[in-house]
Amino acid sequence: MRIALTGSSSTGKTTLANALLRDARFKNYATEMRTINARNILAELGYSAMDKMSREESRYFQLVYYVQKEADERKSKEGFITERSFVDVAAYWIERDTHDRSDFEKRILADPCAGAARTYDMHIYLPFGGVPFSPDGWRSEDRAFHERIDRRIQRLLEEWGLRHIAITSADLSERVACVLDELGRDDGRT
Repeated sequence: MRIALTGSSSTGKTTLANALLRDARFKNYATEMRTINARNILAELGYSAMDKMSREESRYFQLVYYVQKEADERKSKEGFITERSFVDVAAYWIERDTHDRSDFEKRILADPCAGAARTYDMHIYLPFGGVPFSPDGWRSEDRAFHERIDRRIQRLLEEWGLRHIAITSADLSERVACVLDELGRDDGRT
């Protein structure tokens, strides 16, 4: 299976992905994590934090991230989990990078992201605020911004008709159990 975690920054996506990969039961569904290190891309572009980039630089970063992510996931033959969906990429593009631009400009990246997001078998949505916000020096520290991203992710999941579950618990073991329960229900349907 191809499983994507989705949510704004600081929602516990990477922590959940790592916990799932350590669980022997999850190996029936995915055996590896596919990830593109956004911090490495930022550093390669000469930046230390998203808040320090101009809008043009941020748009360029998002395009570079999309291209690397799409190429990386396309070459994967096995089931995997990724801690950032193409839904997230589109949400940042629409809310941060093109919020005041034409619909055409928004669609330049949003449309390819919609197609790529449909390649996942399941999205696991982690709402903003489910775990304490943890600024790390790289991600934006603007909570209102993360709340806008969160709302956009929810809308895109629905608008694009993507299969997803929402996990509201902050407890890691409950999050893992919720994902495994949902995957187990799939087993019963097939």
